[in-house]
Amino acid sequence: MPRSDPDVDAHPGPNERRVLLGLLALSIVLRAAYLLEYGAFPFWDGPLYDALVYLRQADAVVDGRHGDASLLAMSPLYGYFIAALGRSPVVVAVGQSALGVATLVLAWRLARRHVPAPFGLVAPLVLMGYGVVQFYESKLLSESLGLFLATATLVVADAARQRVTGGARLWLSVGAIFACAVLARASLLLLVPFVLLAEIPAADSLRLGLRRALLMLVGLCGLLAAHGAWTFAYTGHFVPVIFASSTAATMTHRTWDGNLTASDGSDRRASAFDVVAQAEARLAGHEPPARFTGLDPLGLVTGAPPKLGRLFSDLERGFDYPYYGERSLSTSLSILPLSFGTLLLGGLLGLYARWYRGFGRTLFPLLAVVVGVIALVVVFHPSTRYRLPMVVPLAVLSADAVAFLVSLAPRARALGFGALGVATLVFSARLYTYEPSRPGGLDRILATACRQAGDPICEAQSLARAERLEAAAVPP
Repeated sequence: MPRSDPDVDAHPGPNERRVLLGLLALSIVLRAAYLLEYGAFPFWDGPLYDALVYLRQADAVVDGRHGDASLLAMSPLYGYFIAALGRSPVVVAVGQSALGVATLVLAWRLARRHVPAPFGLVAPLVLMGYGVVQFYESKLLSESLGLFLATATLVVADAARQRVTGGARLWLSVGAIFACAVLARASLLLLVPFVLLAEIPAADSLRLGLRRALLMLVGLCGLLAAHGAWTFAYTGHFVPVIFASSTAATMTHRTWDGNLTASDGSDRRASAFDVVAQAEARLAGHEPPARFTGLDPLGLVTGAPPKLGRLFSDLERGFDYPYYGERSLSTSLSILPLSFGTLLLGGLLGLYARWYRGFGRTLFPLLAVVVGVIALVVVFHPSTRYRLPMVVPLAVLSADAVAFLVSLAPRARALGFGALGVATLVFSARLYTYEPSRPGGLDRILATACRQAGDPICEAQSLARAERLEAAAVPP
């Protein structure tokens, strides 16, 4: 495999750099405006759902309780990240916004290695237009940190592949960076085998591919083993990432109906503290031995079609903070026009374009992330949070798509861009005309946050709005 596309200039020119800096400046302005608007919501003072567990992690880190159950139940590195930023939701949001801008740069570097200038700029432009990325940066959730580290893994690995000889330390670093991504977002653990195996067909020879994969594995396992030794020193339990919970088993032992219910057989909604309670039981030494019943292979197969249908749909599905609700209240978020359907279409076209140009081997590392997310969703559930790691490979391949269309003959180019433009308009129209299935859902979530923040007036106002909207939605 050639080290890079011969048509690609290894060093960006001044015009490309200026445009990139302009995109980054615009991105910073959009993020600053969004955070200013977000401050009017009650979520920073009244965090909800998984954010409460992560705040408990940060408290434990600050207090020196490194064996706290929360650190063994959910992505531990994020708790340390919050603690390092002073446990302030505002500072964390600013820090995550900075990571978001850095992720745009990484996506550009990943794209421009394989497309001529200036088409690599399409990748950060697409990511900037997809509001979900910016949406999660304001939350006390581990998505932004995990996405940045996972993207850094792809970029460093891509740089390592350009090395003709040596590079052992670089490949060890790739594994270590991905281990950090897993510790920051534990669900990425299911992507590990796909990311490792992708290096074998991506290399010029089987021997070279196996060597790269082995070095990555050593770097990854070395860091996770060090974390396991850390937890063992504080708890007597060797936990490389987090404790296994009964969540996955429960999801495969019942028909997927689009809801998240608790793993205790009740009808109540699953809570982030369910896994913390399981970790506390294990630390106390009295967890029932039959609590984890294992995955149900038949359940995985029968539950896969509806999950995959939701995974690849154009709608954003969350079980916590309301993305569409925030878009309706935030101007800086609502002006971002791209939906997942546009990214998926660009990614599919870019996949074909890169294969057509004879650089199919370079697709394997990107496809490894996509296939890993598919496996993750089949085991757990389809949600925007779980499919978020896909957006960087899709954005990178969108750059290939645009470069490919530009290379076509004039008539074919016009038809291609016309079809892509029409599809993008359709997806954007769906985004702007989306009607929530629960008219008062946003206000009820706001009311919960207001109650969490200790603001009874805000809570009462939000509940009143929810009741009015729900009453108006009931047919006479």
